[in-house]
Amino acid sequence: MDVSRIARDEVLENPIAMRALDLYDKGKTTIAIGAPFPVDKSNEEFWCHYQIVGIGKERIKKGIGIDAVQALCMALYNASNDLYFSDEYREGKLAWEGGMTIADLGLPVSDGMLEDVREIKSQVEASKQQ
Repeated sequence: MDVSRIARDEVLENPIAMRALDLYDKGKTTIAIGAPFPVDKSNEEFWCHYQIVGIGKERIKKGIGIDAVQALCMALYNASNDLYFSDEYREGKLAWEGGMTIADLGLPVSDGMLEDVREIKSQVEASKQQ
């Protein structure tokens, strides 16, 4: 697999999972997650591509891990950070219909970002209740 070519593609092909989020006034934002794969034959590093379409630059990004599971988790954490720290989220324009609260996008948050995301969620929830 030619990793350098994939990293430059504009659209993530053959995603293994997708989620649509409501983007108020603009329709939907979609998160697409690709299948983790080894970077080379040594199987010492895995990548997992993801792409967020509808906000930001929409470029393909990746999670990196020592195995496929870690790469997948890192892709999910990275996508979560991209969304929770986006201007659209902070402005209360992103929502997921399956969320436990009005500000929940239903994505995992890494331990290192948990407090920051909780604070942002609280601000978004407070602004939507006004």
